[in-house]
Amino acid sequence: MFLLPGESKVAERLELIERNLAVMCTYASQRGAGVWRLTNNGAEAYNAPARKRRRSGR
Repeated sequence: MFLLPGESKVAERLELIERNLAVMCTYASQRGAGVWRLTNNGAEAYNAPARKRRRSGR
């Protein structure tokens, strides 16, 4: 899965995809699970922040 900036314009998203298309194809063809964030500097591995556990009020 590849993440794009949420508040970016369509033209900015297209540019990111064009810049990173070769890397995206490489990662996708490896068939491994993963999430990458697309940036102007390339695709960066994305690790979701750990969920905070709720304290039990019991």
